[in-house]
Amino acid sequence: STQSTWGFMGIAPKYEEISIEYNDYRFCQVNIEEQEEIVAFCGVKALPCFHLYERGKKIAQMHGDWGPALINLINTHRFRRGLAQISTLEIEVMIGFFLSTVKHLDTLRNKKLTHVLLTDYSNYFNTSGLIVKILPAFDPTTVSRYMDECINFIAHARVHGSCLIWCPSNVSAGVTLALAFLMFVNGIDFDSAFSSFKSSLLFSFIT
Repeated sequence: STQSTWGFMGIAPKYEEISIEYNDYRFCQVNIEEQEEIVAFCGVKALPCFHLYERGKKIAQMHGDWGPALINLINTHRFRRGLAQISTLEIEVMIGFFLSTVKHLDTLRNKKLTHVLLTDYSNYFNTSGLIVKILPAFDPTTVSRYMDECINFIAHARVHGSCLIWCPSNVSAGVTLALAFLMFVNGIDFDSAFSSFKSSLLFSFIT
């Protein structure tokens, strides 16, 4: 930001309030007039601009209308980070569409499972008799590269049987794809898809 932008848009007090509420995150302000090297390195193109970093890597960014959107960005990351700590997750996202981190998936055979989308390859699951799509080195920050083909794969699978996103060691990637498909098939925005997914978790087996 610039000092004028920071003050004129009333960002400062709300930003401080958010930083206190989400004190498990570290909040920093960069003045573009005084720290040009940082601005250039981070690729700031518009103001106000907010970047989210994890382990030194930028994982999300936003600019413009920032209030509720910034809170939603943090909550989404917190939710995904929480999912990454889950050892077992088995969820029916919608009819004919499942997501699982379970290493042995024999229990899903009775769901007429016909297609499997792997976000990480493993030998734990016998995929014989199933149509399998493997996404090499998939990660949520590069999701756009695979999004269309994944959505088409899941949609096709639900017509002919049911589809599983299998992500035993990459939960965030699986959740990202599941949310994208919910948005596509139901014609809804991210917030609505996110709410639907969280509701589905209430009826799932989590340990």
